[in-house]
Amino acid sequence: MIDCSSVFIQMRDDKKKSVKRSFSLKAAIQLAAPHTWPAAFLPVLLGSALAYAGGASVNSWLLLTALATGILLQAAVNTLNDYRDFVNGIDTAANCDDPTDAALIYECDDPRSVKIFGFSLLAAAAVLGAVLVYISGLGMLIYGGLAFLAIALYTLPGVNFSSLPLGELLSGTAMGCVLTCASYHAQAGGCSAETAILSIPAVLTIANIMLANNTSDIERDREGSRRTFPVCVGRGLAQTTLRLIIIITIIMVTLAAFIRFPGGLPIVPVLFIGTALAAYPLFTRPRTPDVRAESMRCILAAHKWTIASYIAVIMLHCITQG
Repeated sequence: MIDCSSVFIQMRDDKKKSVKRSFSLKAAIQLAAPHTWPAAFLPVLLGSALAYAGGASVNSWLLLTALATGILLQAAVNTLNDYRDFVNGIDTAANCDDPTDAALIYECDDPRSVKIFGFSLLAAAAVLGAVLVYISGLGMLIYGGLAFLAIALYTLPGVNFSSLPLGELLSGTAMGCVLTCASYHAQAGGCSAETAILSIPAVLTIANIMLANNTSDIERDREGSRRTFPVCVGRGLAQTTLRLIIIITIIMVTLAAFIRFPGGLPIVPVLFIGTALAAYPLFTRPRTPDVRAESMRCILAAHKWTIASYIAVIMLHCITQG
């Protein structure tokens, strides 16, 4: 006897597969990946906090413009990375089991629209960047040029640094250092080597986000001939590196509090407790593909606790020394 219900379900699924899924708001949100935006806006807040600690008056409109620019850049990188991985066959239905992290597989069958969306985000970021240049001076062009160069190196074919061991460091430097220094420059009218040094915790925590992602994706990246740091050194050493970076960033922020921002020392216990709780699962079991979602939640939470605590240290120091 024929199972009518099974036939009906199969016909329904076949019909769904035959319907072309056009670009949608849901796909746009998934491609922009708002959960990753702290990697963009926390360095901007850090730069403004450092400028304030250095005696600058923080202009709220400049801050909001810089925040929007950083978020648009992050969303553009997320979108263009997904587009590149899809058209290159790295992301497939067989190896992407998270519908919220693979819009081109689960939500949209139109790669061209995704590409246009990604470059539209870049264009919007460029417009806001031009506003920052107009208000803050031509010196801001340096940071804009560095940011767009990093994006090109990270996303464009032929120079795809995201497939090389340098990818994690490039993303960390571009988002952690360049955005921090750009935000500082916008508020203070210039930047110094000290600002770049003080941005290192943000560089490391953002590089660690990419490291966690790539450690979970070792098998998929190998199939796609990508030579990320975890692919080159193996999961064991990659996990050890990730854990060391978490410890190092906590130590660096603590040292910054003791040496440069002593008025913010009461925040240090919050830094320790918050980051430790967020990162604990990263120390307890291997970062395999089946725990990829957990890895990203934990590493993003660790980044937020570390850098938000760092900003709080700086601001409390300014208040107490005020």
